[in-house]
Amino acid sequence: MQVRINYTDRSKEDVEAAFRWYEMQRGGLGSEFLDCVEYPMPTFVVGVIGRFPFSISYTIEGEEIVIHSILDNQEESEKGFR
Repeated sequence: MQVRINYTDRSKEDVEAAFRWYEMQRGGLGSEFLDCVEYPMPTFVVGVIGRFPFSISYTIEGEEIVIHSILDNQEESEKGFR
């Protein structure tokens, strides 16, 4: 079964912001981050992106995975989840 992944507008903004930040740290690192975000969802057992300090908030709706937000765990721990 092919599962479709749908990103909400907010999650697209989260991904773009993280991508830009990682690219400023080191060229190509943003692309590596995107690869981890786009890796097949079954690897996200608890919704944490292994190599990067981010969590994915998502729901499974039938044959579709809806990504609601990509949260920076370090930033969110300082100010609380939004």
